[in-house]
Amino acid sequence: MQVGEVSVNKLQQQSLQAKDARFVTDIIDEGFANAEAKLDELLNRTAQNENKPVPISFGGVALNRDYYNLFVVSSAKFDNSNGSFVISNKKALVESIEPQVKKQFFDLRDDSVLERILSLPSLFMNENVDYKRSRPGQKALFGRVTDIEFAGKDIRISFEGSTLIFLQSVTDISHNLGIIGNPGCSELNNTHWTIKQIDLIKVLTDAGLLASQVI
Repeated sequence: MQVGEVSVNKLQQQSLQAKDARFVTDIIDEGFANAEAKLDELLNRTAQNENKPVPISFGGVALNRDYYNLFVVSSAKFDNSNGSFVISNKKALVESIEPQVKKQFFDLRDDSVLERILSLPSLFMNENVDYKRSRPGQKALFGRVTDIEFAGKDIRISFEGSTLIFLQSVTDISHNLGIIGNPGCSELNNTHWTIKQIDLIKVLTDAGLLASQVI
């Protein structure tokens, strides 16, 4: 049986790729002359949807995978699943951040901005101590911000985490994380808080540093 110049077998095969078997029946029943073109359109649309980041919930909060928080500090400890630390507001969203991203998140007194920041996946870490390399055993923590409080010239960041990652592994893929610098010295050597327009979860998962079941 033929529909235009497209065989039923071909329609069935392509519809399975598109994950929509009912589409074949519709084409056959209605006798579309441009069935192949319609299938191509559906397949392209399906491929685009499959390439979109899948929303992930962490701590009951749906994470926004378009951006991530990067916290590099000198004194905090990130060896526990939750805690808090203080960072100067002079180091908050003022360096190593793209202008269009800064414009979106800079007003920390805006409740809607804070809500967005709390929905971002985050990396928490201490500064690299040896410039080119982290110290042996030095780790970063993957997690999210749970609260932001203002205390004079400082900002207190509360967090919860799920996965400790060797900091050297993060340093090794710093380019994929949008981290500015070179192998000798980068923003990982400097206390600051920034936001990157990168899918942190995808980068860490692709590098084998994050398992989806831990989120």
